[in-house]
Amino acid sequence: MKIYLVGGAVRDMLLGRPVTDRDYLVDHAAQDSFKARYPTARLVGKSFPVFLLDGNEYAWPRGGSIEADLELRDLTINAMALDEHGVLTAHPKALEDLRAGVLRPCSERSMAMDPLRVFRAARFAALFPDFTASPELLEAMRREAESGSLAGCAAERVGGEVRKALAAPMPSRFFDILEKSGCLGPWFPEVAACVGIPAGPAKYHDKDVFRHVLEVVDRLAGDPLLAWMGLAHDLGKALTPPDGWPSHHGHEKLGEDAARALGLRLRLPTAYVEAGATASAEHMRARRCPGKIGRASCRERV
Repeated sequence: MKIYLVGGAVRDMLLGRPVTDRDYLVDHAAQDSFKARYPTARLVGKSFPVFLLDGNEYAWPRGGSIEADLELRDLTINAMALDEHGVLTAHPKALEDLRAGVLRPCSERSMAMDPLRVFRAARFAALFPDFTASPELLEAMRREAESGSLAGCAAERVGGEVRKALAAPMPSRFFDILEKSGCLGPWFPEVAACVGIPAGPAKYHDKDVFRHVLEVVDRLAGDPLLAWMGLAHDLGKALTPPDGWPSHHGHEKLGEDAARALGLRLRLPTAYVEAGATASAEHMRARRCPGKIGRASCRERV
């Protein structure tokens, strides 16, 4: 029996980052043998066998071997396995991409195997601001968008990736990479509608609404709820009459329902849904509050 530490834990060890979650692969052993050695392990997987032991997951390699399993993972930087003796087994491009800071799919079919990986890849772009999305990744994401497969993802899983991205150092990159690859549409139509819409008179804004809200999101990085409010606050500008642009009179009220619809579609917690709606309805008044007082007031309100 060989047990490997795999995935993000190995990546974070090599990057010198703290390791929070540990996943393991069990090789050269039947499930009965594993259970006999670790009698407190509890089987939780049904279609795919997974055991829980001391709060960690233990699974078996897909494809029948460690090397095959790594080829079937999402991104090369996550396709590494460390055995009990410290010997590393990795995807052929894993270490090269980790050194160069590149987000690359493990294979041409990596995204198609589980379309949720599109949102997971975008979340890693937010988590690692210095990493670059490879052309192969953007093209693979684009193919999934064009195939219509993204619409079949479970709302809770997409919403979960959104919340993780909002807690990342640069949340804007999550939405930026989705926009570049044409993946905003199925789940974020309110955000996609902001692309190309002038954010306001040139005296105050030099970007479209999409880029403006992403700037605000990054200013609020570190607090996922506030970052969500930053994303939601100007969605109403995409709904104002074009003949009034670049001004957006009444966008606060128009954006309230849009923000709420976005939160509900993603099955976000009620606190997020209501915070997004409040951010739209009240941000023109909240902006008059100085600095940290404004932040505190917004949190107290929601």
